[in-house]
Amino acid sequence: MLLIMMYSINGLKDLGLVAGSVPLLAGETVTADQNGACAGMNKIIATLQQIINQVPSAGCEGIADRFHFRSNGLQGTGHALCS
Repeated sequence: MLLIMMYSINGLKDLGLVAGSVPLLAGETVTADQNGACAGMNKIIATLQQIINQVPSAGCEGIADRFHFRSNGLQGTGHALCS
């Protein structure tokens, strides 16, 4: 967790941004029910909620490569983010 915080702080500093002025987001990967290749990472991403906003991917359709989302899946993550 500390490493993520350090990367976040350093990234904001490198970009000349002030913490709190821009949201930091961590997007989930293609879910396990779709046989997502990195679905196990969603458990780790869920722990980041303490310091970074999480964008859920539940209900977002993935493609056959098991890594990427279909266009409507990407739109779903956008809708989830805006909710």
